[in-house]
Amino acid sequence: MIATELSDVLFGTPKPVKAKVNLGVLKADEVNIVVHGHEPILSEMIAEAAQASELLDLAKSKGANGINVCGMCCTGNELLMRRGIPVAGNFLNQELALVSGAVEAMVNVVLVSRAREIYSTCLLPYYVSGELEEERLLFREPGFCADMNVTVISNIATKVMPSDNVVVLEDAKRISYDKLLIATGSSALKPDMKGCDKHGVFSLKTADDARSIAEWSRSAVSAVVVGAGFIGVEAAVALRKRGMKVCLVEMQDRVLPAMLDKETAKVVQQQLETNGIEVILEYQAMEFQGNGKVDGVGLSHKILNCDIALVAVGISPNTDIVDGSGIDVGTGIIVNEYMRTNVENIYAAGDVAETIDFVSQKRTVNAIWPNATRQGKIAAHNILGDTKTYAGSDRMNVIDIFGMPIVAIGHQSPDGDTLTAQGKRFDFKGSHVVGFTSAGDARKAGVVLSLIREGTDISRIRDYFPREDFGYGKVVRPVSHR
Repeated sequence: MIATELSDVLFGTPKPVKAKVNLGVLKADEVNIVVHGHEPILSEMIAEAAQASELLDLAKSKGANGINVCGMCCTGNELLMRRGIPVAGNFLNQELALVSGAVEAMVNVVLVSRAREIYSTCLLPYYVSGELEEERLLFREPGFCADMNVTVISNIATKVMPSDNVVVLEDAKRISYDKLLIATGSSALKPDMKGCDKHGVFSLKTADDARSIAEWSRSAVSAVVVGAGFIGVEAAVALRKRGMKVCLVEMQDRVLPAMLDKETAKVVQQQLETNGIEVILEYQAMEFQGNGKVDGVGLSHKILNCDIALVAVGISPNTDIVDGSGIDVGTGIIVNEYMRTNVENIYAAGDVAETIDFVSQKRTVNAIWPNATRQGKIAAHNILGDTKTYAGSDRMNVIDIFGMPIVAIGHQSPDGDTLTAQGKRFDFKGSHVVGFTSAGDARKAGVVLSLIREGTDISRIRDYFPREDFGYGKVVRPVSHR
């Protein structure tokens, strides 16, 4: 059975990949669309978009009775089913096929990691909120690496020595390599605040972080979250869903400042406040107070009492491993279109890698899951000698705030060239769309991202963007066949 990963259908070029499926949820007389469920919110949006009248008409014109959407994922299954999306089975990713190919080619694969399990960081807020059981965080069974004959070393790599083709571990042991992939990710930034080391002060970046927060929350009544970026807002929503009194503090003039324009941010702030989260803007948190254990957060004008505090002020790529190695570093480890560093046999991928932004064509670290997985696949292909190129990373964030989907794609217009309609904002640069934000209706996201990635000249269809019937049937197909 061949399935197609839907994130590639709506958000890029479709690529057939192998999958294990439950044939019972597939329908022979309908177009079957399989949703990759690592991002359940995106999956729900896709399921809704698939029911658009123009797509249904297109399906029927090709002889199908309709469109059937089902999920395929080894994590997030419960969330998919709660959203009414039946689960077809466990997705067998291209990474697995690449590892299989490496094993079959007698390539010795060694994985060095401090993590004890392979889990989805996207789902951590759902675990903190109590919506997801801990075992559902895993998207690989515990014996996956052993089954694939991958040697796992539970340790921390501290130094790369390219001249000797050696990685040094925390315990001073050395591992030699022929080719090396650095995928050390990123870490939560710690603000320059007094009291960051007090008990009850957390970041939300790893599964261990989520476990600690969930455990501490059992006896907590009130929470303060410092930083109203993507992670901060997700954390605030998760703690509120646990029944806590939550205050969200942001030093800039709006929530999600790197993601949203002011008008869209106001809609999001209202949604947060309507659901019981206090939002304090344009004030800086100065210190965490308490005698060993946090009991308050001091601002410049008052103290916020709390039993638990979360810090979400950004992330930093884990580049320390290449200090003094001669490997080029900017914000992250600099790689080319093959995910290769300036050292011929060393590659980097994920949050640690600095790549070209697809829209701006400038070097940056766009630290989101879809970019990391695509980069990992490209790096693996090239390590195995199957040349593939990486077109560039996307800026794309999707967040669900108490049932309101918030989407931000691409960049804001450099010259203020925008269109707004029904809570959506489209940003343009010359004859191209470069960004899209929406609060409450994410159905246009896939269309816009496709147009951004394809670099489509939208001059003659620009007037379609604010229209309610803007979509694939009305916009993409006419442009694609011009």
